[in-house]
Amino acid sequence: MKSSLIDQLEQEARKKHEKAVSAAKQAIESADQTLRDELAHINKLRMTLGDVQPPVSDETLGGKIQAVLPPKNKRFTFDDMFAALVEAYPNENLNEQSARMVMHRLYANDKKLIRVKKASGTAKSEYVVAGSDVELGPYSDMTAVEGAEAIIRKTGKSMTTKRIAKILVEGGFESDRTEAQIAKSLESTMRKKKDTFAKNGTGWVVIDE
Repeated sequence: MKSSLIDQLEQEARKKHEKAVSAAKQAIESADQTLRDELAHINKLRMTLGDVQPPVSDETLGGKIQAVLPPKNKRFTFDDMFAALVEAYPNENLNEQSARMVMHRLYANDKKLIRVKKASGTAKSEYVVAGSDVELGPYSDMTAVEGAEAIIRKTGKSMTTKRIAKILVEGGFESDRTEAQIAKSLESTMRKKKDTFAKNGTGWVVIDE
């Protein structure tokens, strides 16, 4: 009986701790968002008033990057961000590789960014600021070939590239190309990936190791 009571007290203590941690995380996220919104407003005032001073940031490279990011729901590439960074801080010796590493951290670790389109061929990865009103499908963060493999594995059937392209687009795959262009590109790429795909009649299957 005593043991059961002690266990109950321990569970209650753990629940209180989890609740406190969750509340603290939400408070930090809210504070971060408030800071970003205020800095964005200040920077907009600078541009409106013709002030040529650098945007307000917390002085770290990550802070400077976040200070020049576009508003929510606006897509941008690394090149867009770096161009804005160079323009905002013309007197600083900015390193492109360092900026790439920091931007990747903001996306992968800090969850400050959402990738809405993965790089493929000459197309660049596209991002939006976290909290943006975007609908992501199951293939929105995949290349066409990654999506094709996932689709074939999911269905377990031989599929034509025309059908794969249609499912990709319906599943959020972002591309300036038409379904026919995507299908044609897939046909060419999948022929080269002989360790992953094999032709089966008019369709394609995935080769299991």
